[in-house]
Amino acid sequence: MKLLLTSDLHNELDWYAWLLKAAPDYNLVAISGDLLDGFGDICLEIKNLRKWVSKFSEIGTKLVFCCGNHDLNGENIEFSDYYLENPNARLTDLANPSRKGRWMDSLQMPDRVISSGQTVFLTVQNQGQIIVTTCWFTDDEDCNATFLKRGLELKAQYPEAPWLVLHHEPPSGPLSAGIGGSATADSIIRSYAPDYMLCGHDHLGPFFTHQCFDLIGKTYVFNPGHRRMANVPSYIELDTATKLFQWHHQ
Repeated sequence: MKLLLTSDLHNELDWYAWLLKAAPDYNLVAISGDLLDGFGDICLEIKNLRKWVSKFSEIGTKLVFCCGNHDLNGENIEFSDYYLENPNARLTDLANPSRKGRWMDSLQMPDRVISSGQTVFLTVQNQGQIIVTTCWFTDDEDCNATFLKRGLELKAQYPEAPWLVLHHEPPSGPLSAGIGGSATADSIIRSYAPDYMLCGHDHLGPFFTHQCFDLIGKTYVFNPGHRRMANVPSYIELDTATKLFQWHHQ
């Protein structure tokens, strides 16, 4: 199975457009958080993201992503079309404490688009299966425990299927050279030992150490890094059949 792994898109619309063109060459595209930037019009950013996800879902390539710190942790906000079309809308106008779920939930499309906070078992035609766990952005280890335990159960049931965990913050080591590692990410690897973890958050860590991966136990951890002025996002191609990967960056 051929995967495209990236992170920290930060509302770079040219990068999103590039991913639409690149996606047909892959079986799955994974984004490890910070889909939004959050320093401008957050309503417009979410509106653009919803349109992009809708276009992506028509391609046939599966899309999975998790929440980053710039994504408001998927807060319980009612982003109705009415408010998204209202240029005067404020984040406080959209708060809806009674609403269950988070804004990222509205992007979910079973078997095609997988958003933050779940574990799924995906079948790709003629390419086999993959287990994917998408974590919320939090330092609370118990928050994502249900999803991770489900991943462990599926891995025991389907040992040949690779297990990919998306967690925005990187673990301790060379992939977090610029900001320091996440104790929660360390704990996930230690307790669950997935085959792969995709992270991000530390934009420059991989460029400090000149490597996009770390091997912790049996878990390959990837951070593609982020260079805002690049024409395309930094990304990693991973073939789960051969376990070969290649880092692309500018």
